[in-house]
Amino acid sequence: MKKLLNLIILTVLLFCCKDDDKISADGKFNTHENNRVSSLKMSKDEYSNWINKNGISNSENLIKITNDVYSHFPDKFDFIIFILNQENSPGFSQMFLNVSNNVSGIGMGIFDNSSTYGSSGKLKGIIQLTTKNELTEGPSLHEIMHNWGNNIFETEKTSPTVGSSVKSIANGKGAASHWGFTGGSTPGQLGGFQQSTLQSLGSDTYQVDDVKNKSGKILDPFKFDGSLKNLIPYNELELYLMGMIPISSVNDFDNFTSITSRIGNGRGNPDTFIASSRTTYTPSLLEQLLGKRIPDSNNSQKHFDLLVIYLTEKNISEDEWKEFDAQAERFERKGDDGDEDNYNFWEATNGIGSVKIGI
Repeated sequence: MKKLLNLIILTVLLFCCKDDDKISADGKFNTHENNRVSSLKMSKDEYSNWINKNGISNSENLIKITNDVYSHFPDKFDFIIFILNQENSPGFSQMFLNVSNNVSGIGMGIFDNSSTYGSSGKLKGIIQLTTKNELTEGPSLHEIMHNWGNNIFETEKTSPTVGSSVKSIANGKGAASHWGFTGGSTPGQLGGFQQSTLQSLGSDTYQVDDVKNKSGKILDPFKFDGSLKNLIPYNELELYLMGMIPISSVNDFDNFTSITSRIGNGRGNPDTFIASSRTTYTPSLLEQLLGKRIPDSNNSQKHFDLLVIYLTEKNISEDEWKEFDAQAERFERKGDDGDEDNYNFWEATNGIGSVKIGI
């Protein structure tokens, strides 16, 4: 009788689930019919615990959940992206956790902690996004970039951000891993300014222009924390570290430290800053500092598999499933994503790199 009752309950559950919901045996994991996006339904206490303890920062909780993930999904993914099913941020930032690295010459040692999280060597990193639209709106590109940088040189940011008298504080290579006051072909996903706009005004004073995204929106060149979101592509240095281009394709750029003043607001006016230390990096200096990238751009991985899981304490509606799947399709599309403001991964890598989302 008990077996019959369980069979009836299971039949009812399967009948009640929509065709576009593939539900796991334990009822926790769902996958949309297009196999791109999935969800993990948590109890109220589990979800609150994740929110209150900044989930990805709670290693015990994270390890438990990722091992649970691998009991339901194949070990084929380079990155797991957990997205909170929330309209508004819970009060903590997005985050990237390095799990393994097999690339030398990018300032990071070779290591493999993937087994801790349930993978057998495939998993490179785990990403946490804090609101449900951040896959396409960002900072997904920014967090993915943290897989490769910044681990190559020290950078600084200012506190307060703007003022005639500011203090330089560490911002890269072991601190926040961002570019700080570093030039590039464009501002990078990890920050910095456009090198071609740099002007020396004398007496350690420099000026750079604000930048515009592809729709002409004015952006602050010194946004360091992912707040540029997906509004800009990867720059040359980032593409090199990712293995997309050779080091010979990286133009010379400057890194400034010991900043004592920064005047600018990211509203279309030039930014002026005073810095007593300036280092110019050339391809040869970078290679001398880091060694050769192995594998090089001819042999490096350029396609990446992503597992996108929405964390939720409530059932995801049919409309939400459609929107989440549409976002995933746009982000993995090998072509223009149709968004006048944001870049997808293919666009951000100049059509060199690609991602596939889902199973």
